[in-house]
Amino acid sequence: MQAYKFAVPMRKHPNCDFSYAGLKTSVRLAIEALGSPPSTVGVDSNDVPSGSGRGNDAPSCNDTTDAASVAGSAELEAALLMKSKADIAASFQNTACIHLTERVKRGVGWAKEMDPGIK
Repeated sequence: MQAYKFAVPMRKHPNCDFSYAGLKTSVRLAIEALGSPPSTVGVDSNDVPSGSGRGNDAPSCNDTTDAASVAGSAELEAALLMKSKADIAASFQNTACIHLTERVKRGVGWAKEMDPGIK
């Protein structure tokens, strides 16, 4: 199962040409979407407190459990980013191989039509 569903290039073109331009663009857009800071994705400006940015019950910056939580969160975020990058790469590879396979099969089919002796 693919994590990212990239469209197979040129499926509507009945020839043996190759093009990865659309796939490259899809991959670039997926990578750019990863670059969005996770803390701002889906955050409404009304949800951000005004003033100092700390509520009355916010932990102190000197709180060691808070620092460990932030470090753990950063490690988790980095691990998720690495997994997403690997998923994009694997999805690209799968789609590129499908494109290549379809084009080669089409070429072999045409060659067989031209010379039925080809096996």
